[in-house]
Amino acid sequence: MNLYEFFNHKSYKKTIAFSKKAKFQNGFTKKQTIYIEPGKKTYSHDLYILTSYQTASAGETFDLASQNVPNSKRIGSNTEGILSDILSKKLPNGWEYELSNEIYEGSHGINYERNGIPADYNLNYSRDGKEFYNNLLLALKTEDNAIKKVIALTTNDLKKE
Repeated sequence: MNLYEFFNHKSYKKTIAFSKKAKFQNGFTKKQTIYIEPGKKTYSHDLYILTSYQTASAGETFDLASQNVPNSKRIGSNTEGILSDILSKKLPNGWEYELSNEIYEGSHGINYERNGIPADYNLNYSRDGKEFYNNLLLALKTEDNAIKKVIALTTNDLKKE
């Protein structure tokens, strides 16, 4: 199941996931808008997405698309802010290189490159990878704040029913 098929089960109507355009010559290509189509069977319960500065690439695109999906909540901290697909090129001498040449935008036209996509519930994770993983390992031995937040939100939602 790909990203769009997953979100089809969370959407009741056609929804913009995000848009992207690529650098081309002295400008950009035409903006391409990616949509989420409603599925035949939908899942109406909350979707909790755990994020950190270590969330990048496809995980970040998933997070970006979730912004317009009903009942989606992001918990953790900003993502890394590296959303572009890779453009691979080969030099005449045979060397290969890759570069980022796209701009991804959320449905409201916001570009999260470099700053990352913010969490709905910020847990102020460290941007330093080593420190983040050390803290995460310690938290998993005692209590994980992200999981505690999911449990608290779920408990509050159950009380409302």
